[in-house]
Amino acid sequence: MDITIEKLEKSQIKLTVTIPVAVASEEKKKAFAKLKSQLKIQGFRKGKIPESMARELIPAEEVTSEMLQACVPEWYFEALQQEGIRAISQPKFEITSVEDDKPVVFTAQTNVYPEITLGDYRSIKIKHSHPKVTDKDVNESLDLLRQRSATYEAQDKAAAKDDVIVLTTKAKMGEEELKAFTRENYQHYIGENFFAPGFDDEVIGLKKGDTKEFSLTFPKEYPLERYRNNKVDFAITVVEVKIRVLPVLDDAFAKTIGAKSLADLKQELEHSLQHSKEHEAEQQFQKDFFAALIKQTKMDTPAVLIDDELDKIQKEFEWRLNQQGLNLETYLSAQNKKLEELQKNWLPQAEEVAKLELILDEIAKTEKIAVKPAELDSEFHQWLSSFRDQKGHLTDEGRNLQRNLSTPNGRLYLTQLIRRNKTRQFLLNLGHDHTSHQETEEKKSKIPAKK
Repeated sequence: MDITIEKLEKSQIKLTVTIPVAVASEEKKKAFAKLKSQLKIQGFRKGKIPESMARELIPAEEVTSEMLQACVPEWYFEALQQEGIRAISQPKFEITSVEDDKPVVFTAQTNVYPEITLGDYRSIKIKHSHPKVTDKDVNESLDLLRQRSATYEAQDKAAAKDDVIVLTTKAKMGEEELKAFTRENYQHYIGENFFAPGFDDEVIGLKKGDTKEFSLTFPKEYPLERYRNNKVDFAITVVEVKIRVLPVLDDAFAKTIGAKSLADLKQELEHSLQHSKEHEAEQQFQKDFFAALIKQTKMDTPAVLIDDELDKIQKEFEWRLNQQGLNLETYLSAQNKKLEELQKNWLPQAEEVAKLELILDEIAKTEKIAVKPAELDSEFHQWLSSFRDQKGHLTDEGRNLQRNLSTPNGRLYLTQLIRRNKTRQFLLNLGHDHTSHQETEEKKSKIPAKK
């Protein structure tokens, strides 16, 4: 077997494999014997047909095709092993020569693991902020809670921003009556522009019993395509005007939220806000660290891995749409977008994830980060724990997952997942720069105590 390797872009290679005449001839004999054994002719037992008759019945092209189907994949894997190549995708084969008494020549184009040049990842240090919750933060949260608990009381006044105006509305587009905008006793929150931009400007200043007719031209970005750039005529009657009444900030209000007292509510909010701020700080630290890690690493990311990540992002996006009762087609139509536009926006994220996973695998190999059998078993059971009924039995979906994860490929997937997570944590532990926090604490300790 003679092999030549041509390096292509995006970590692709093209193998040209030449199989000696003797090897090809021997494989053709095996292919002919297999086809001969499958022949059925009246008067002859299966597999006992004379060779001369079989050669007349089996076209040479069929023998060649049988040989190529059986041997080319095997020759390809033998070539990979011989050259020490780590392929990561199914190859594209092309037969370039398969003549009698001549070597068989074929090409195989495939994606391979790229050459990765790691930077000095142990030297990456990222400052981790340690945010503190202020009284202002707590007060803003309390204000939001009050707004959510607000009530609305009818008043004999002109409608203003942040009021609720109760309306009876009718709408037409040309001669067509629009049921979507026809409402009885509809409570409209002034400030939301629910119907269309400009609607609130038309109702501000109106009082109970007022009527008004006006027209609005819907913007070209409006979610529903049929209304874009079209004029809609509205006729409205004001049923009532209500003002927002905020609850008093006291112990009684705190109890409606589930706290024992106002002081208790403030303490709960402070703890919650602190946890949220620390989580955001940790997320930012990780984002900055891995961005620095990717920046200092040199590689040519395989296109197939980027495509795989794009596919994952799209499936997750479609799942979120389904949770809202939508599908991708409806979303694209409403947004007047094409799938290609979304994929273009997702591409940087897909490239970053693909690169990071390759880097983690390379660092795991360098640092000899391994997965223990107990860790694999724990992860396996953790995955299944979400697919059990009230009695603890696996659901049908859980049994399917169990079967898939129990296969060699399934165990390999879990092993890779655990190893990457361990490598990620290993790197983050190295990357914490505690200098800024220590300096802050030292400055605090030097501040004289108040007398």
